[in-house]
Amino acid sequence: MDALTRLISFYNNSSANDIYRQIAINVLRNIQALPNASSYEMAKICFSAPSTLRRLATKLGYKSYSAFKADLSWSLDNYRFLHAYRPLESNTKQDTVTDLLRFIARLADELEQNLDRELLSRVVTDIRSKKKIAFFVSAVTSQISRLELDLLLDGHEVALYTELHDQMTGMDLLDGQSLAILIKPEVPASGHVRELAKIAKAKGARTLVISNSSSYAANDSMDYVLNYSGSASLIDIYAIDMIVSAIVTKHQEMIFRSDNRPWPAD
Repeated sequence: MDALTRLISFYNNSSANDIYRQIAINVLRNIQALPNASSYEMAKICFSAPSTLRRLATKLGYKSYSAFKADLSWSLDNYRFLHAYRPLESNTKQDTVTDLLRFIARLADELEQNLDRELLSRVVTDIRSKKKIAFFVSAVTSQISRLELDLLLDGHEVALYTELHDQMTGMDLLDGQSLAILIKPEVPASGHVRELAKIAKAKGARTLVISNSSSYAANDSMDYVLNYSGSASLIDIYAIDMIVSAIVTKHQEMIFRSDNRPWPAD
């Protein structure tokens, strides 16, 4: 999980008496200052000490405060970009919630018309043939988590990487029995995806990218490309989940058919 999610998860799951829980909430409350603040400045803002911030970083799985700060700044940039409010283009005079729901409905209709079913079947067939499946994402959605669990239960080795340095390290673990799934909305920290794809190919791994751009430069180096019409905003999460849901459904169908089970009665 990314650093921001780790920090929130630590806060939610720590005892109310845990001193590091209070430090975590102080970091979250003053997170705007973090990218430009030294460890001493951040400690002062959070009513703490640099050594305490370092110990918090260790508790969150980081080797140093500087590594924690870099990952937290990176995930914060992604969060701001994806969750910034952008009014939807609308020809109606409805309220914004109505516009949102209609936009999602149009997105579903567009995917129904344009999602290549034959390509989807090839993707899932290839996924099922590989021993290792690795996800490289900027954020984890409910459907990504569902697909991860389904693949684990189907006997695959599965890894999920959200942080930049972990993604580069994770690519080095791939081989010819691996398939890398790169889910890439247009976020500021996504420029490394092309480099990740090159490493995967050099390792002999197969690659799938789910992207909101049919003209994205890295697409040419991918084995499979599934595109959606994105707006580089929170709306993209719905599109990503729809495509991942289609992969989940096709994966479950193939397992069902391979077990020679009869279709459920109506």
